[in-house]
Amino acid sequence: MVKAIRILFFGTPCLAAKLLEALIINDYQIVGVITKADAKSTRSKDLLPTPTKEIAQKYQIPVFTPRRIKDDYQFIIDLKIDLIICISYGQIIPEAVLKLPRYGALNFHGSLLPKLRGAAPLQRAIEQGMKETGFTLMEMVKEMDAGMMYDKVVIPFLQNEIYTDFLKRIEPIVVDFALKSIPCYLKGKYQGVPQDINQVTFAPMLQKEEQHLSPAVLKQDFVNKVRAFTDLPGVYLLYGLKRLKIFSVEVHDDTLGQPGLVREVTKTGLILQVKDGTILIKEVQIEEKSRVKALDFYHGHRDVVGKFLT
Repeated sequence: MVKAIRILFFGTPCLAAKLLEALIINDYQIVGVITKADAKSTRSKDLLPTPTKEIAQKYQIPVFTPRRIKDDYQFIIDLKIDLIICISYGQIIPEAVLKLPRYGALNFHGSLLPKLRGAAPLQRAIEQGMKETGFTLMEMVKEMDAGMMYDKVVIPFLQNEIYTDFLKRIEPIVVDFALKSIPCYLKGKYQGVPQDINQVTFAPMLQKEEQHLSPAVLKQDFVNKVRAFTDLPGVYLLYGLKRLKIFSVEVHDDTLGQPGLVREVTKTGLILQVKDGTILIKEVQIEEKSRVKALDFYHGHRDVVGKFLT
């Protein structure tokens, strides 16, 4: 009976695609998928479908990519859905849509609510140096990420783990959590717990200016920011007038000096001075060049030692 329920699935990235396919394989009746519109590839500039759209097309499930869902949802009404399941979609779903399904709307939110409501909870957790995060199965309501909580799974971060590696590692954990919790919800096994408003924090969407790193910060904060944003959307320091993307770093020592100075080069990379010590930069990419080990970058830019990265 549970698997006969008509489900509308909202999601966009690889994690959402993995969950969608797991639901399909486990005989859930997905009657439609809503995802973001095709986007240009950074390399070929061709329009590419989202990972979730690819899965929907693979199983011949109708796909919808409304530009502004609050202005275009008649197709959802026509689907006569029983339940909404959402994970990492990317748009705010209007209250009128959330009220359509008789079993309500569920979201798998990437934090241990009420902490880190918002668009970028996993990356903000890494940026803030948290030791663990998780996913919360929650009721979707008009206010963003404010609904009743039904269940949670706690996931620790590995030491020096970057965001994109974390996403890949947790895919089976999140899928397993969803496959166990959705039937419990539909069978009425959850009472629902309201969020403590006094414990609420927020995880706002990343802004373009945040990609520009500052060496005038504490070394652990610098490392955490690189871990959180290195691949998506990417972070950089300025080497003269050119952007030098930073991909891999770790805390080095407590030597003090003027932030931004490249103190020396070692076999493992460049030693950069920050506010309370130094960090080791292991991988970089200068504009219009390929990503390389920092030592290889040094061989082509020997003047970097003694210069300031800003």
